[in-house]
Amino acid sequence: MLAHREDGGLFTETFVADPGMRDTVLARHRTPGHALEGIWMALEAGESLGETGDHGDLLASVSALCAAGWDDEHGGLFRYVGVSGRRAGGPYEDLVTRTWSTKLWWVHTEAAYTTLLAAERYGDREAARWFERIWDYTIGTFPGGADGEEWIQIRNRAGEPLDEVVALPVKDPYHIARNLMQIIELRELRS
Repeated sequence: MLAHREDGGLFTETFVADPGMRDTVLARHRTPGHALEGIWMALEAGESLGETGDHGDLLASVSALCAAGWDDEHGGLFRYVGVSGRRAGGPYEDLVTRTWSTKLWWVHTEAAYTTLLAAERYGDREAARWFERIWDYTIGTFPGGADGEEWIQIRNRAGEPLDEVVALPVKDPYHIARNLMQIIELRELRS
């Protein structure tokens, strides 16, 4: 995973071998949510394998990714950042440019878990502050209805629901329930 890490703590989403394509949206965009998910998995895989090496670069990236993805105007994490450069075309690039400012439910639950993991298990105080910010936005934005009915998968930049399908219906209970259980487990370990 660290082979994809850039000096500023972000991660390259797509490697583009052709030097003539490196100034395109495809090559320049970043997906903070994917990288946060990857950090969580790398940290937990390392724990499961008994690795005790230096996690400094991964942990430093947690807050860098949150800061890069955070929408200072409306709150929440953007789906994509760094959406600049010339357009080369193609369905993925079209998706990136069309939905860069949307906010997705799974990005927020996974970012909440990753930041809490970095805070609780690795003592990252900045990640703890990011957890509170992301958690407040997540709980205040994505659950539908007063009783927390079905979560709304996708919202626009201002947090209003969009009538779009982002993923298969099985993704909702998997991501949301798993991340909420993981957050509860981390909090119970602290108690």
